[in-house]
Amino acid sequence: MKHLIVDTSTRQNWIALFEDDRMCGCLHFEDKQSCLINLTPGIRHLLDNAGWHIQQINRCSTVIGPGAWSSLRIGLATVKLLCMTNQIALTTLTSSQIIAGYAELMGVTSPTLLTALDAGGGKVYSAVFVWHQEGYQLVGADSWEVPRATALRAVDLTDLTIIGDGAQLLAPYKQAGWQFICQQPQADSRYLRYIAQSTLKYGQITYEHEAVISLKPLYVQPSSAEIEFKVQVT
Repeated sequence: MKHLIVDTSTRQNWIALFEDDRMCGCLHFEDKQSCLINLTPGIRHLLDNAGWHIQQINRCSTVIGPGAWSSLRIGLATVKLLCMTNQIALTTLTSSQIIAGYAELMGVTSPTLLTALDAGGGKVYSAVFVWHQEGYQLVGADSWEVPRATALRAVDLTDLTIIGDGAQLLAPYKQAGWQFICQQPQADSRYLRYIAQSTLKYGQITYEHEAVISLKPLYVQPSSAEIEFKVQVT
């Protein structure tokens, strides 16, 4: 199976090609503002180097957020166009699912898991997962709020593991039975392999044309325009 991975959810945007479990090429570019310029040429560059045609891709996977607002929008729009034009199955994965899967990889099996990503500006993206059979499952929806609000929502949770680069922001509100893992997967080629594996386990696969069209980034955090002008951007 030929697999294209696109992750524009972080400041270090990544693109990779896999054939089954073998990475056939990857590249990354920093600075979310360069996503519009680099993403499509980057995909073409990797395909040319691998000697592949876009029609040979069996699946495309992308991280839909939460994360950087502009690059998420550009990344998903590009991936959707590629998939609709070439009839490629699209698999989406959230940033929180990546962290939850990383916790499993580390051997964390707490009954409850809180993923905490540093959203900047003293806020966190957070999501709650519960252990079910052989993996974590999301409970509710991702949130964007100050650490104190996240801690108050979790105050009744015991035997809780908090994981992610935003975990340290919740440390001042620590309760009995809470454990902290202030780390997450490194953004490198190993991270891409991890995304490839995680999309097969946790990702939502979309084949239908209309379903692909309706997909939206998981913004959680409103844009500066929405905040300033008090409007909702879809």
